[in-house]
Amino acid sequence: MTHRGVRRAAALGWQLLLLVGCTEDIRLFTDAGLVSPPPAAARVDAAVAAAMPSATDAGLSASGAACESAAQNALASLRQAPVDSCGSLAAETFRYNACACVSMVLSAPFTSDGLDSSRGPYVPAEPGAGLGSNRSFVATADLTLLGSLRVAGTGGATLMNGTGHIRGSASLEGPLTLSHTDAQLERDLWVGGNIVLSDSQVRVAGTLYQPPGRVFVGALSAGGGVMTRQVNVEPPCPCSGMLAQLGVMFAAADSDSAVITLPASALSDANGLTLSCGRYRVNGDGVIGASRWVVERAAVLIVAGDLAVDSRLEVELGERGELDVFVQGALRLQPGAQIATARPAALRFYVQAQSDLRLTGGARFTGNLYAPDSTLRVMEEQTFAASLVVRELFVDAPTTIHYDRAVLRPSGAANGCSDAACSTDTDCVAPLLCVGGRCGLGAP
Repeated sequence: MTHRGVRRAAALGWQLLLLVGCTEDIRLFTDAGLVSPPPAAARVDAAVAAAMPSATDAGLSASGAACESAAQNALASLRQAPVDSCGSLAAETFRYNACACVSMVLSAPFTSDGLDSSRGPYVPAEPGAGLGSNRSFVATADLTLLGSLRVAGTGGATLMNGTGHIRGSASLEGPLTLSHTDAQLERDLWVGGNIVLSDSQVRVAGTLYQPPGRVFVGALSAGGGVMTRQVNVEPPCPCSGMLAQLGVMFAAADSDSAVITLPASALSDANGLTLSCGRYRVNGDGVIGASRWVVERAAVLIVAGDLAVDSRLEVELGERGELDVFVQGALRLQPGAQIATARPAALRFYVQAQSDLRLTGGARFTGNLYAPDSTLRVMEEQTFAASLVVRELFVDAPTTIHYDRAVLRPSGAANGCSDAACSTDTDCVAPLLCVGGRCGLGAP
């Protein structure tokens, strides 16, 4: 791990501990049609009820005010993290539409674009964050990235049998190989290895950067010319270091007396579940059936075992709610399982154990998924809003992923990792671009 990587891992570990720093109350409600839960909890487990503070009629309860204060203090500390930090755990982790710790193989037409849930619903053709891989990238069908492509390691990128359109830049530490492909890049192309084009052509609107002694063979044009320069690409996906820090967080939660224990049945209660600001824990495995969760402010849910999603989970976050779910075991998405929310940026799942995740049989995932030891395979046509960090990503059916840019602007931080002053793309945290002197994704 580089020195910069060590600093990032240390910062992330601190952020994980800060993230679970507030408590309030939990209520189960009995009418799934209610917009707000009733003031009394008729079906709360006795152990949970004993841990609940009393509520007040007006404004925030005392514990609620303390929770808001703790959240603000945590964010203030996060802004003192290293300069490559985006200001929160979520913004630091979820920077791409999809990011693979080892490899990404797209065998069907693939599109990555974006939305901003803080401004309104999805609008076609808005920019996303693009794709990243720590070792290799292969696309054997049409590829449309309304963002950038960033690949570390010596595996490089291979595009075959289709068209490629990248609105941002492409940065590859290894070689670039194209076969029967017509590709267009709207910004710069950085390639640390050789470029080999077979029955293909590449049009680069910006500059081609390549180290001395490397060659390119085939039809390539660069509007900004060709420059000789070393190309070093830092791994875009936070994998092993961050995964280790999850273990630290789980160990800390084990001895934290402020964590409220929930019965496993709360996760699948068809009548619903309401979480307010606080830390909650399910001991052992959990199963999510058809349910609706209402999250009123920032909440953390720890599942000390495997978590299976069997049916549709609707997560209502309102304007202020955020939910971080930490799974100590494996995550299992059954055929037909669906996780849905209107604010994808505010729903995050972190999975420690190895999982085999398949989107098939109508399964859908909305939100942000950090599962760096897991394989995700898309097996049927999909369109969903997410940011994914997985060990391997295989796309076997036409897929579109909308990236929620709101994750880059964490609550309580002015801008997160966007909107910083810049002169070139290298002044910005990848994959952000320098547009009009400010770092961003080129969003309208």
